[in-house]
Amino acid sequence: MNKHDRPKLCKVGWHYIIIDEGHRIKNASCKLNAELRHYQSNNRLLLTGTPIQNNLEELWALLNFLLPSIFNSSEDFAQWFNKPFETVVDTSAEQALLTEEENLLIINRLHQVLRPFMLRRLKHKVENELPEKIERLVRCEASAYQKLLMKRVKEKMGSFGHVKGRSIQNTVMELRNICNHPYLSQLHSEENEKLLPAHYLPLVVRLCGKLEMLDRILPKMKAANHRVLFFSTMTRLLDVMEDYLELKNYRYLRLDGSTGGSERGALIDKFNAPESEAFIFLLSIRAGGVGINLQAADTVIIFDTDWNPQVDLQAQARAHRIGQKRDVLVLRLETVHSIEEHVRASAEHKLGVANQSITAGFFDDNTSAEDRREYLESLLRESKKEEAAPVLDDEALNYLLARSDSEFDIFDAVDKERMQEEQAQWKQCGRSKIAEVLPTFPPRLIQESELGSIVSAFQTRHNPPRGSAHEKTPGKGDSQVQSYGRGKRAREVRSYSEQFTEEEFEELCRDEEPEEVPKKNEKKSEEPVGRHMGRPRKSKSEGGDKAKV
Repeated sequence: MNKHDRPKLCKVGWHYIIIDEGHRIKNASCKLNAELRHYQSNNRLLLTGTPIQNNLEELWALLNFLLPSIFNSSEDFAQWFNKPFETVVDTSAEQALLTEEENLLIINRLHQVLRPFMLRRLKHKVENELPEKIERLVRCEASAYQKLLMKRVKEKMGSFGHVKGRSIQNTVMELRNICNHPYLSQLHSEENEKLLPAHYLPLVVRLCGKLEMLDRILPKMKAANHRVLFFSTMTRLLDVMEDYLELKNYRYLRLDGSTGGSERGALIDKFNAPESEAFIFLLSIRAGGVGINLQAADTVIIFDTDWNPQVDLQAQARAHRIGQKRDVLVLRLETVHSIEEHVRASAEHKLGVANQSITAGFFDDNTSAEDRREYLESLLRESKKEEAAPVLDDEALNYLLARSDSEFDIFDAVDKERMQEEQAQWKQCGRSKIAEVLPTFPPRLIQESELGSIVSAFQTRHNPPRGSAHEKTPGKGDSQVQSYGRGKRAREVRSYSEQFTEEEFEELCRDEEPEEVPKKNEKKSEEPVGRHMGRPRKSKSEGGDKAKV
């Protein structure tokens, strides 16, 4: 819709206004909403798969477009229905959380309000033979280098390299960068890579826990003839993945926001072609998560969770859609004890709001009231905080990935072949480093013991030896130098309490006579000390009346 067309089009009395992807007006203050308010129509229709993405205010914005005279206040709508969807953090000390029965009552009233305006259609209702979609959470251990960078970000300690690190404006984003790969972090320096000991794995794999897990998963998917969609929220990570896939000789395609329209269609056709050699399709979740059909793939990898859970669901639907012939496995990678756990918890809360307010309503005119109540009760009784799943070893990972017993045997054979190759590479690496004493078979990820050279080099650069010209004598204002560099600068504590007697203070404030003053007028002025305290006073010959303050 062009805003220049509005002066002419808004004069027409329209019978229908139909908006596809209706969630575009979820913000009541957006420009599209402001333009649509000038149009008059007898009927209005919104088509959307995600009426709620974050909170109930978005649902009110859609209802306000449909019936602005009835749904005219977002505050009243929130006051009526928002209480069951508040978290413990949102609830003040004076307001107690509602009981389960009270939540059921309020949510049922919301469904009664929505029922005259909503008709919902689900994929499995349209296509009864649609294959199953299975989602698994794969938790990954962070490397010691990632943990060190995370610690430095939390303490605002700066980078390791010679070049001064850029200031970290967004701590949460920087922590997510480190979880995805240290190469994306502002704190990473290429100088650190030269200080690490030799190893049988490439450094791009050893530095990142999630990429190390992916390095174990992809060969198994390849051996079982599965094809993969790889989604990430960061296009810079796709650059790192391209380097990794070229290192492993995997055929791949890439689609992100910079891909043109014609090239976009050609890439989709190339991947879906029966004779396609592309094993994995790299996609940015915003550019490739909507509006494309990639049912040739049966495995979806969500490398980093988006804050909006509907974005991840849309990405999964690129493979799990009408036309898919095989079961779809969705793998969500997550770094343990990191910011990613908080991102997933936030996304799950938003998804819970959508499930309770929309999905539990079953706006299909087929589900009975008893079935709707049972489903809603099951949602409310689900544990809000699930037990943290452990980091999987090879055998447990094979059980999670295998879709049949035969696949488990294939994955087990891939693991044995990989271990044999790594042991051979480690022996070769040991021969090239004769002078270096190497352990028998080290872990795949970088360990804390291997970071000693990096930390010591950093301390040498920032802590000059004793007796040097740059050495500072310790004082009250000096901040303590920590083991990983200089931390936050501590402010010098000053005391402004009375430390002198009145006579001592008057002696300190007494003006001294300048040496340049001629001795003719040796007599000092006996004016009391005032605003000119601490400044040499001008004589009358120099400043006249202006010398007086």
